[in-house]
Amino acid sequence: MDAAVRIASGEFVFLLGDDDIFAPRGVVDLLNACSELEADTLVILNLKNADCNSEWSRTASSEQVIFRDVRESLMQLGKFHPTFIGNFIFRRTAYRKHFQPRFLKSIYPHTAILFEIMRGKRVHFQNLCCLEVDDSDRHVGDCQSRATAVDMARIQTEGHLRHQGGQFENLLFYSVNLRSIPRAMLLQRSGLCKERRGIYSELRIKNLLSCYNGSTIAIVCAVILVLASRLVPKWLLRMILR
Repeated sequence: MDAAVRIASGEFVFLLGDDDIFAPRGVVDLLNACSELEADTLVILNLKNADCNSEWSRTASSEQVIFRDVRESLMQLGKFHPTFIGNFIFRRTAYRKHFQPRFLKSIYPHTAILFEIMRGKRVHFQNLCCLEVDDSDRHVGDCQSRATAVDMARIQTEGHLRHQGGQFENLLFYSVNLRSIPRAMLLQRSGLCKERRGIYSELRIKNLLSCYNGSTIAIVCAVILVLASRLVPKWLLRMILR
């Protein structure tokens, strides 16, 4: 990702995943969207790969909506909408301004940089289906729960939860991340998800204190879930998770 952006010479950058192909009018729609972009970021919804519950996900309208900030966009589009690499365009200068090398240690470096670019700015959302996705050959597999519990939680915290919102509101944002902790612990204890080092991957209490730092209540919940998942017999934990 970083090499591609630095090699690029245009004003805008659009990252295309290796399992994505352009829809018939995808390139044209993309260029038209760029020409109307005023802020740093334009979020593009891919209707075939969306987890959002918003009215825009159920229509074919190309209506543009401007959200006040990143929090409002996540509440409307879904908390994991920015994890899809083909869901946004950004200015190359904005990337170079906000990029931090440690982001590349995450499996969501594109999401980390997106949150940095969007912080404190309005977010332009264009309801365009520019891509068609073939997700039949995913390789995240057994490590997805840990990626959600640790990696994504930290990116959300550093990107926006540490800077705005109250205890209970942030706890709501963390809910999906917290629910992934027991399964991640079970897979790790069963040897199905190998231990990884680093702030974006270690499933340890010390690391989780930072990952859920946007809410003290979330930190308490994370610690309890980790300890319980370590102490409960694997067979019982497996039954609970079913």
